[in-house]
Amino acid sequence: MGAFLSAFRTTAWDSCPATSYSNFQLDLQGSTVSPQDKDRYSQISAIVYETSELIRALRNYTGCTNAIRQAISNPTPENEESAWLQLSPSVILLRRFFDCSVRLERLIPQLLESLCGDSTRPITDSFNQHEYLVQLLATILGLTFEFDELKMANPSIQNDFSYYRRSLHRLKQSTNPALRESVVPDDVTNQMSLFYAYPNPMLRMVIEAITQFVTRRLNNGNVSESLAVLCAACYNSLGRAAHQSPDHMLFLLRVMVTSAVLYDHVEPTGVFQRSSSINVPSVIHVLGKYQTAHTDNLMNALRYSTKNLNSDTTPKQVRVMLTH
Repeated sequence: MGAFLSAFRTTAWDSCPATSYSNFQLDLQGSTVSPQDKDRYSQISAIVYETSELIRALRNYTGCTNAIRQAISNPTPENEESAWLQLSPSVILLRRFFDCSVRLERLIPQLLESLCGDSTRPITDSFNQHEYLVQLLATILGLTFEFDELKMANPSIQNDFSYYRRSLHRLKQSTNPALRESVVPDDVTNQMSLFYAYPNPMLRMVIEAITQFVTRRLNNGNVSESLAVLCAACYNSLGRAAHQSPDHMLFLLRVMVTSAVLYDHVEPTGVFQRSSSINVPSVIHVLGKYQTAHTDNLMNALRYSTKNLNSDTTPKQVRVMLTH
C-alpha cells in the first residue's frame, strides 16, 4: 500500500500523516476461510449469498408500469386484477430483499464485534486472522452500493410498491385465492414502504447498523480505523488493475467509496479532514483514473451521502474537487 500513501501525498496535501497500514495487503476475492469463522458465520454468509442472488434478479426488473397505468386510467375490476397479478411476483421479490436487509442489519454488528471488538489489538492483525469476515463485510458494502444504484436507476421499483400499497385494501377483498395469499401483512408493508422511499435505502440501513454499534460500545476508534484499512486495501488492489477483472475493479471501487462514506458518519471529525485516515482527494483521483459507467454514482455518493462535506472545516480543495 506504499503507492496508496504516495498517491495520497501527491494528489492532495503534503502533510498527510503516514499510517501503520503502508504495507498492508488483503485479498478480497479469494480469502482463506478458517473452520471457526466458517462455522460461526455461516448464517451471515448464507444471507449475503441470498442478497447477491436477489440483486441479480433486480438487475432485470422490468416493472409493471403499463398494467398499473391501465388500472389507474380505467379502474375496472378486470384491469385492477390484471395489474395485481403482474405485481405479485414483483412484490414477493421486493419483500424478500427487504427481509434480507433486516437480517443483515441485525448481523452486521456480529462482524464488527469480531473485527473491531478488541481495542488493544491492531486492526491489521484482526483483518489477517479473519480474512473471510473482512471479505463478507466488503461484499455487504459492495452489494449495498449496487442495490442503491439499481433502485435509483429504476423508478418502477418504488412506483410498483407504491401502487400495491395504495390498492392493498381492495386487493384483500379479491376473490382470487392466489392474490389473497400474496398479500403482505400491514406492518411489514409499512416498513417496506419506508425502506423503499429512501433514495439509498441499503446505505441508510448500513449506516444505522454501524452507528448504533458504535453508540453501544461508546468507542468508535476501531470501527473507523477498520473502515480506513478496508478503503486502503481496495485502493491498493486497484493499483494492480492489470490483474483485476472489470467486475472486480468495480467491486473494489464500490467498497472503497462506501467505506469512505461510512467513515464520515462514524468518525466525529469526518473523512474530509487532513487528520483523516482516508485521504478523500486520492479516492477522487482513483475514481477519475478508472472511469466506468458507474463513476458519476460513485462521485455522487461522496457528494450527497457523506455527513461532513459542507462543514466549515472541510478544506476548500476537497469541495472544489467534488463540484467538478
